[in-house]
Amino acid sequence: MSYTNFRGLLTALDGYIDELSPYTVDLNNTLFPRLPLELRELIYRYIAHPPHQRGPRRTYVSRHAGGALPPWRPLWLPTICSVNWATWIEAGLYVIRSTEFEIMYPDNLDYFAKFLDTFPGEQGWTAVRRLYFTLFDRNGVFHAKRNGYIDFMHRCTGLTEVTLKFNVRKLLDKQTVLLPYVALAHMNISQSAGFLTLDEVTAMHGLEAIFEVSSLNKVYIDVFPRIYLHAEGLADGVLMDGMELIEELAEWMREGFRRRGRSAAVVVREVRTEGLTWDSLWFI
Repeated sequence: MSYTNFRGLLTALDGYIDELSPYTVDLNNTLFPRLPLELRELIYRYIAHPPHQRGPRRTYVSRHAGGALPPWRPLWLPTICSVNWATWIEAGLYVIRSTEFEIMYPDNLDYFAKFLDTFPGEQGWTAVRRLYFTLFDRNGVFHAKRNGYIDFMHRCTGLTEVTLKFNVRKLLDKQTVLLPYVALAHMNISQSAGFLTLDEVTAMHGLEAIFEVSSLNKVYIDVFPRIYLHAEGLADGVLMDGMELIEELAEWMREGFRRRGRSAAVVVREVRTEGLTWDSLWFI
């Protein structure tokens, strides 16, 4: 991880800087009042992320998971957080800081926002470090020509890492999208099929706004890169590979951060699933 200014470094210290993540709790009300914060968080880590858990902790945010539990009782939050108000704040903020939240649909943002608002002031929002947008490519500009996912990032002032997932199906141009339903035996798919341009992709998703997320220092672009496209009634088809367009998008982002004097890393990763990434998922 790289930092271009001192504030960015402090933000990455994950809650040890009082000015950025103030704890408004009476330590006498916590479960371990005589232990320093570092040791208390080791206990929270053992409870929230047990040693047998494989891979990084990722939580899928959905208002429908877990029997539609209210935002102050998410299924994945350790029960230790329910002991009292002080422990809810301290342990809850630790869990938020150490968890990657996977958000699939735009309406999940409202539910997650209500959970973050259960903490005093902006502490819940400030504690968010990592977000994973599973269907980023399916939900572009929502309101006033802005992307709701990126607007959500702006509120998370301690956010350092974000993952944007793309499916090659959503990178095809309009003409190509219609091809599977065309029953013309003489159609040359290899000449007719094509992808959106880089400008079309960035405009469709309002990606210019991502450069305004000042705390961000790493962007992952996950891509399900290839599909076999064929016209109805034809045995032959063409393999559509979107990796070139995604690499162009990654370089566009790198250049955008550089022009603004920032050294954020942009990493492309090929994935094997079109939707949810099921490894190490919990549900809110």
